[in-house]
Amino acid sequence: MVTIAGSGMGAYNFDKVDVDFSKFDLIFCDQNFTTDIKNVVKGSFKVVKEAILENLNKDILYIVSGSPTFFSGAILILNVLKKENIPFKLIDNTSSLNYMLAHEGVSLVKTGIVTLHGKVE
Repeated sequence: MVTIAGSGMGAYNFDKVDVDFSKFDLIFCDQNFTTDIKNVVKGSFKVVKEAILENLNKDILYIVSGSPTFFSGAILILNVLKKENIPFKLIDNTSSLNYMLAHEGVSLVKTGIVTLHGKVE
């Protein structure tokens, strides 16, 4: 089983992730995260993605910054999991977009969003 959880906004740590970390064989995250948990594997998205796909027989937690479905490489992993019929669970968290809209009292359906996130040109 693969669980993908958002870490929420703020520091690169697991403080806002509400799960029992001891239930997972492996925990993957970006190389920028700070944690003292022993079974954590940090790395670039390419390293983490390959390691997750090589360990699908284990209980895996993948922690991404912000929300797992907002500008996240987690989407690429989800596509593989769906295609291969591998069970997964998503635990969302607050992205900066959600926070900004809530703070301003604006509904997402009332916005038009264009992003250059991840684009080189």
